[in-house]
Amino acid sequence: MVKVNCVQVVCLTESWLTADCPVELFNITGFTVYRRDRNDGRRGGGVLAYVANTLLCRRLTNLECDDVEVLWLLCRYSRMPRQV
Repeated sequence: MVKVNCVQVVCLTESWLTADCPVELFNITGFTVYRRDRNDGRRGGGVLAYVANTLLCRRLTNLECDDVEVLWLLCRYSRMPRQV
């Protein structure tokens, strides 16, 4: 579905992943996986993002806090105008 529709960023909530789940099980060829699992002992939760390798992207962990299940990413197209 992702490749057929030429999607570059996919965000999922309620991933239900834990540290025991290897990231290799959820890889999509041509995408980088960013995930933030719920780690407070409760079941469920977690967020996951797939970003196409054609985008420059980095995770902004300084904006994340333990109180909110959130994943911050800064993504840029490689050929954006300077004023953007």
